[in-house]
Amino acid sequence: MATLGERIDAALDARGWTQADALRESRDRGYGITSSMLSKWIGDKAKPSADQTVALCRLLGISAHWLLLDEGGMNPPGQAVLEPYVQARLEVSAELRRQIRQGIDTALTAPAAGQPVPGAGEPPNVPRDAPKLMPKKVTEPRVLPLRRKRGGKGKG
Repeated sequence: MATLGERIDAALDARGWTQADALRESRDRGYGITSSMLSKWIGDKAKPSADQTVALCRLLGISAHWLLLDEGGMNPPGQAVLEPYVQARLEVSAELRRQIRQGIDTALTAPAAGQPVPGAGEPPNVPRDAPKLMPKKVTEPRVLPLRRKRGGKGKG
């Protein structure tokens, strides 16, 4: 009986993929399989979680039954049909990962603190004859001191 790692390796060979090809495809599909995960699985140093197993089977186009139990054929009969809720969960996860990756990419390409932002600091495109919105000089309101009565006692 072949080990889980040997079955993953056989599935890669059957597709003609290297580990790098599988990782690239996983990233493009948003499955979240990393290089260290795949290496540990192939080396039988770790086992994928249930979600990772589903993603790996979808990625490699193999039967989960074959991958986990080494029974039946490598390829699912008529391609495995995932439960609708599993399918929806994977699609939502992939979309969230894509949005997070896009946000990180945006943050990484933003200018560093203290660096000029493109387009900032340039005068706005305002016609010279446009009315001015602020007065020329803004003055602070004057605060007058309160007067106290001397003597402290009222008439009476």
